[in-house]
Amino acid sequence: MSLARRPLEGWISLLALLVLSGALLWHAPHYLSGPEPVGDDSSSHVLASARVAGYLRAGSDGWWMSDLNLGFPLAHFYQLLPHVATGALALALGGPEHAAEAYKLLVVLLLLAGPFATWFGLRRLGFGSVAAVCGAVALATLSAPKAYYGLTARHYLLSGLYTLLWGSVFVPLALAEGVRFVQGRGRLALGVGAFALLFLAHALLALGLIPVFAFAALLAPNGDSTLRARLVRLVLLGGATGVVIAFWLLPQLVCSDYFGGWPISEAERKDGFGLQALLSGWLHGSFTDHRRLPVLAVASLLGCAALLAGWRRPLQRVVLFGVLLFVVFTAGRKTFGAALDWVFPPNASIEGMMRWVAMLHLFLALAIAAGAEKLFEFAARGPRWLGRATLAAVPGTLLALTLPSHVADLAWGLDTFFEPDA
Repeated sequence: MSLARRPLEGWISLLALLVLSGALLWHAPHYLSGPEPVGDDSSSHVLASARVAGYLRAGSDGWWMSDLNLGFPLAHFYQLLPHVATGALALALGGPEHAAEAYKLLVVLLLLAGPFATWFGLRRLGFGSVAAVCGAVALATLSAPKAYYGLTARHYLLSGLYTLLWGSVFVPLALAEGVRFVQGRGRLALGVGAFALLFLAHALLALGLIPVFAFAALLAPNGDSTLRARLVRLVLLGGATGVVIAFWLLPQLVCSDYFGGWPISEAERKDGFGLQALLSGWLHGSFTDHRRLPVLAVASLLGCAALLAGWRRPLQRVVLFGVLLFVVFTAGRKTFGAALDWVFPPNASIEGMMRWVAMLHLFLALAIAAGAEKLFEFAARGPRWLGRATLAAVPGTLLALTLPSHVADLAWGLDTFFEPDA
């Protein structure tokens, strides 16, 4: 890349991120000054955060939550960090009665942070600045029906999947730092720190990264690092993270029977969509472009073609593996049977295979970044003006085609009321 292009890439990336931020900030004041969010999981997260605030103020331990399901200890719940952070902020605002205010403030801050965290994570992985911002735009503007459990504003706001929002901020960072460390390019402290934070924010997303890290160690070397060295670093990453989160993980493992309850069919929740339904939804846009033209569906398919074309590169290989892995996991036992449980034992214990849609969304966004990177490489072979125009046109077009429906999702979701029609 020429030195002249680097400032241009930086400005294009910053502008795209500011456009996403502006769309959110336009609607945020009404949300922050409005009533408590209601519907689906929002109310339960506000209640849990208020309980944590009360326990923190009283200095008690255990934090038993008797109001939801069969009751469970909040201190060992699999979404510890979001509730503790919200409870602590509620105390800073005046007490447990301010839990809803703390919840809404953190929702806005996390939605603001998400695209920046994705861009930074993709840059750390090895994508160029504008390709990374294309991935960030894609992940921020994904839209899917509520039942699909995706990394979308509709789910964070309309379904109240607050802890998934926390996870969406940390997962690109954890992916990048974990892969970098395993490959011999990164630091242990950063890999363990990001991975541990993701576990404490949303353990399912962290579990999903384990096979990706293993693949990076086994089949995606970067540089001269030997297989033995990569495997040692993989074990070190997992072991050190386990030590950091042991205070929470060990008690949590004996509390898992306290959780459960989903408003969708048991078979679909447990066994996945099936490969045919998944591919049909992807091709027609229902998994990525709910109620709009299948912009991200087409972009992700083109991105997968770019990944196949560049599969010899370590980064493209890791992303392609992630797409394939979570297509298989999301299709679930309906297509691949019980083999998925012994291939990846956590599948036998998690609430359902359809929860992997979130990780599939992440890697489809990365595929879009890879497709943009490939397009920029082609354009750079032509006249200088073509390369520069392509750098501006690709994220600009992506924003122009996805932002209107994304703004509509934000406007609806930040109105504090749940959606009657999925």
